[in-house]
Amino acid sequence: MSTAPTARKPLTTAQVKLLWEAYAEWSKHLRTWLVAYGIGAPILFLSRKEVWEIVAASPKRRIITILFLGGVAAQVALATINKWSSWGYYSIEQWSGAYADAWWAPLARWLVSQFWIDVLIDLLTLGAFIAATVLTLNLFAPTAVH
Repeated sequence: MSTAPTARKPLTTAQVKLLWEAYAEWSKHLRTWLVAYGIGAPILFLSRKEVWEIVAASPKRRIITILFLGGVAAQVALATINKWSSWGYYSIEQWSGAYADAWWAPLARWLVSQFWIDVLIDLLTLGAFIAATVLTLNLFAPTAVH
């Protein structure tokens, strides 16, 4: 019985394009949800008087605010990095004579291949939002979430 891996046929250009489009769409959805949550929760606190009074009186109000807004800021920073590096990489590929030797070209090439940055920022954002949510829930039901 052979346990050697079987060779795969390389993906076609059309298949690669479909996979990239799926990734881009899911990435956009996740970022939208994260930013909406990170902004929506503080807006809820501000818009409901009874909620605001409890949050405003808490000594944890600053850390809760920092965690929510920090998560949003991390996602905006990631989107900015991805936008700039994608533009740079596209420009290098499209107009190599004009941009291949630009000072930023090596950085753009490196950034577009660093998926771990996206994963790290997404995990940090999720961690910040979970921590902020737990801290906030504990203001209203101190024994509910530990």
